[in-house]
Amino acid sequence: MRGCGVMAASIAVSVGGLACNGGGAVGSASINTAQTVLDLTDAVVGLQQREGEMQTQLDSLQRMVARQDTLITRLSAAAGIPVPARPFSVP
Repeated sequence: MRGCGVMAASIAVSVGGLACNGGGAVGSASINTAQTVLDLTDAVVGLQQREGEMQTQLDSLQRMVARQDTLITRLSAAAGIPVPARPFSVP
C-alpha cells in the first residue's frame, strides 16, 4: 500500500503543474486528464484493498480445510478406515 501513497503524491504534483499551465482548451483538457488519472488511482487503491480482503479470506479458508482434513484423517485412523489418496494438496 506504500506505493499508492507515492503514486498519489506524484499525481498531485502533476495535477498542480497542469493547473498552473493556464486557462483555455489545453488547460481544461489537462485538468480533465488529471481528474481521470486521480479517479483511476482511487479505483486501483480500491482494487488493492479488495484483493487484500480476498487474500485474507482465502488464507482463512485454507486453514479451515487443513483442520478439517486433519480431523478426518485422525477419525479414520481411530476407526481403522483407510484414507484414500488425495488428488491434490493445499499449500
